[in-house]
Amino acid sequence: MGKVKRSMREIREMSREEALKTLREVEQLLMKERAQAARGAAPSSPKIIRELKKNRARLKHFLAQHEVTRTR
Repeated sequence: MGKVKRSMREIREMSREEALKTLREVEQLLMKERAQAARGAAPSSPKIIRELKKNRARLKHFLAQHEVTRTR
């Protein structure tokens, strides 16, 4: 995943499959950054963990909305 920060507009333009793939990538990156921080290593960018957490929340929110509209 090249871009860490994504806007809701970008996420809304994704298909469900793209959003799921991006969510998996974000969770993998977040796990990698957290492990790095736990070892005491400096993160590549100080705010990357925060941005990854926000992206994960945006993606989960989008997928939950998508499920609600699919079931109606």
